Amino acid sequence: MDAASPALDPTLDPTLDPGAPLTDGWLRDRRDSTGAGAVVTYGGGGLSAGRTGFSAVERALLAGVRGSGRRPRVTLVPTASGDDDACMDAFRAACDAEDAEGHVLSLFRRTEAPFGNVLDDADLVYVTGGAVANLAALWRLHGLAAEVVGAWRRGAVVAGSSAGALIWSLGGVTTSFGTPAGWTDGLGVVPHSLCPHYDTQPGRAQLYRDLVDRGELPAGYGLDEDAAGVFVGGELVGVLADREGAGVHAVSPTPAAGRRP
Repeated sequence: MDAASPALDPTLDPTLDPGAPLTDGWLRDRRDSTGAGAVVTYGGGGLSAGRTGFSAVERALLAGVRGSGRRPRVTLVPTASGDDDACMDAFRAACDAEDAEGHVLSLFRRTEAPFGNVLDDADLVYVTGGAVANLAALWRLHGLAAEVVGAWRRGAVVAGSSAGALIWSLGGVTTSFGTPAGWTDGLGVVPHSLCPHYDTQPGRAQLYRDLVDRGELPAGYGLDEDAAGVFVGGELVGVLADREGAGVHAVSPTPAAGRRP
């Protein structure tokens, strides 16, 4: 897969033209039956990995929400990183370079009350990596969890990398507590569990499979570094990747665990 021009995995949804580079607006109208937008879960990479510009996956997200004749409106939510200055600066510079209208929603230096000022018109809400347990707690404390879910229900595409992917799920494996541990406090927009960094952190991946086997986490998906799952209506419909070989892996209880595969 060409890292400069990500394409969708052809095995998942033949209606998404998997063999061709992604074109402007490819995500904008892919909504579920209630009008809720797509969810894109990135296993790690991009701005959250310290890049100074958007990765191929992040550029594909921008293209996906780009409308005819206007700049895409993107809201970055960097709560999980403690509103890291370098990440926020890189985001603003990348938006300028890609002709996107970028806004940052900061909770540590909050100036937006209510949040609708930066969420109501967002085409894309993008959440950075960091500590998902802290992210979830702060979002609920500030009332932001309900607001971002509301933006998704109105049709915005919501996405995130690492912790920013995990927050949309039912739960998964996090290192928020120092070592890999199960976590079940996600927003449930994606009705599955997730495990980011699936191919680069073997201990995290093994714990994830064990927790699914034991029924402590629901079945879900392992997200490789540099790969992202595209979900519509709760179902995985596509995979994006920055590099050849990165993918998304279904994980369910094994027969040896005494449950249905």
